Amino acid sequence: MQAARSATLVVADALHRPARSTLGALPGAAPGQLINPTRSLWVSLAGNSSAMPVVNLLVQFGEIAIGVCVLLSFAVRFAALMGAILTGLLCVAGWSFANGIVNEQFLYAVLSTYLAGVGVGAVWGLDGVLSRSKVLTGNPARFLVA
Repeated sequence: MQAARSATLVVADALHRPARSTLGALPGAAPGQLINPTRSLWVSLAGNSSAMPVVNLLVQFGEIAIGVCVLLSFAVRFAALMGAILTGLLCVAGWSFANGIVNEQFLYAVLSTYLAGVGVGAVWGLDGVLSRSKVLTGNPARFLVA
């Protein structure tokens, strides 16, 4: 409990530091302009001591659940869609144009969206087995798995 509290304080301290500026590095950007326009939202969330344990738990559970589903090839479309939402939120939270508009989380969100659209689990793994069985025939949940 103490480790989680100190980690939350470290994150909150990092978010309360002065914002970086573009110093006119971006085309049309004024000197001193904030890089992340959603910074105040994340600072207020990090400062909320009752919400942070819930947010930390949800993020960790989401990452583990998405990883397990993709590794087992179970409900890959749903897991990839949730992965795209999670990495999209991480991309917005860490929004910085210092290294360009494309960052690591953005690429993960694009890849997750592609995996959800293609339905890669329909060939191997549990999704493939379920899609070929009669369990999901006529079931609306079949669109989530294969």
